[in-house]
Amino acid sequence: MSKNFKTNEKLLNSMVHNGSQSNSVSQVKLQASVKRVLNNRSVQKALEQLATE
Repeated sequence: MSKNFKTNEKLLNSMVHNGSQSNSVSQVKLQASVKRVLNNRSVQKALEQLATE
């Protein structure tokens, strides 16, 4: 995975964390969703395309 992609993941995870500290259940669900999206092949390709433009 590209360095930029890892940065995107960190950023998204911190956004998720900051946005839902009060509700840990929804936070865990959100993080799982973020991970699923980030692990999606076509999403990875799209992010890498954006990064190289």
